[in-house]
Amino acid sequence: MLWEMLILFGMILPVLFVWHRIKELRGYEKEGRMIKFEKVLFEALIISLVFFSLAGILGFFDFAMSFIEPLDKIIVILPVLVPLVVSTLLITRELGEKIRRGDYIVLAVFIVFIFLLVSLFSIIPMPYVPIVYLLMFLSFAELFSRIVRRFFHGTPMSGELRAKVEELCRRANVNVEEVYIIDEERIGAFVTGMKGKTIFITKGAIEKLNEMELLAVIAHELGHVKRRHALKRELALVFGLSLPIIGYYMGGDIPLFLSFVMSIALVFYSTFQLAKKFEIDADRFAASLVGPINVIKALEKVYKKEGLPKRTPRWYNIIHSHPSLEERVRALEAAFPP
Repeated sequence: MLWEMLILFGMILPVLFVWHRIKELRGYEKEGRMIKFEKVLFEALIISLVFFSLAGILGFFDFAMSFIEPLDKIIVILPVLVPLVVSTLLITRELGEKIRRGDYIVLAVFIVFIFLLVSLFSIIPMPYVPIVYLLMFLSFAELFSRIVRRFFHGTPMSGELRAKVEELCRRANVNVEEVYIIDEERIGAFVTGMKGKTIFITKGAIEKLNEMELLAVIAHELGHVKRRHALKRELALVFGLSLPIIGYYMGGDIPLFLSFVMSIALVFYSTFQLAKKFEIDADRFAASLVGPINVIKALEKVYKKEGLPKRTPRWYNIIHSHPSLEERVRALEAAFPP
């Protein structure tokens, strides 16, 4: 069958494309390589989605939905998931990033989570699908928080720094469940947990940032908590992922295909564009607590030490969840003019 050939090509060609481009891009500086590799990964995803969509129209969707057992329906996402995971691992290895056991566990849990999303939509009555999906997202966030604490050696922040963070929380009128320091050399921080109120900050951030820069980073994370960014993004993702169910119940390949396209578009928006707006919002919130100068200094140091792009091309902004340094500084200067 033609759709079988398309599925096969859609799984093999993206990986071969990434492998070929990796060899071409060796020798670039770290910042340039990161931008190039992310573009390569995005192009590989587009290749995979094109073959996947064509195969779906030509009969793959009917084949996948013909299985009786709900868990068997996970076959519908394998043609996209497999090349994406393999390509990501190839690029991560080429960049020299250390992959630890915790990373593999997070990846495994994520894959199981995706399988559950796909398998459940055919057995859950339509009105309850968004509710079940939202509960799954919240549960995954809590599980992710526990995995990070367990496998990245998360320890509660203590001492003088904790006292200053607690004071920052009082000033911001934000309640957090806990602030953990994880064993990671890179500078980073993020919010997770079922309520979106657990903050993780890396050991690298503690060691490489001065006190005000560190407080600026933490204030940024408090902004995510205060504005409920995690919950808002999860709601947008739930709505996007629920769209294929509508197409499925409408019947026919065309409605299902269109619902998949709309779902992918909304998931992309939630993952990248909406997340980017949340980052700008969190920057402004942090600036209101510690001052825009301290936030800008922290951003400049993080971007420099981590080799992150200071300025990015337009296509990069479409597929990335964090704005460039230039964009973030410009937004802060606009919100807090001299």
